[in-house]
Amino acid sequence: VEISQQGGSGSLSIKDHQGASPLTRAWGAGSTEKGSFGTIPSNSGDHSITVTLRGQDSFVHLKVAGALVRSWTL
Repeated sequence: VEISQQGGSGSLSIKDHQGASPLTRAWGAGSTEKGSFGTIPSNSGDHSITVTLRGQDSFVHLKVAGALVRSWTL
């Protein structure tokens, strides 16, 4: 994951469909993060990814390995 948060706030959450939240991150203005989360545990084998960004020029770059079905609702 690579995050650059410019002048706002943001969050990333990966949740298991059975309710477990094995990964959550939050950032404030001027925050950056770059690295790997490793293996994310799952009870069901299915996950939902939620990303929230506020602020001009903010971005999240996320790569997910494994079987992935994409569904985007904006």
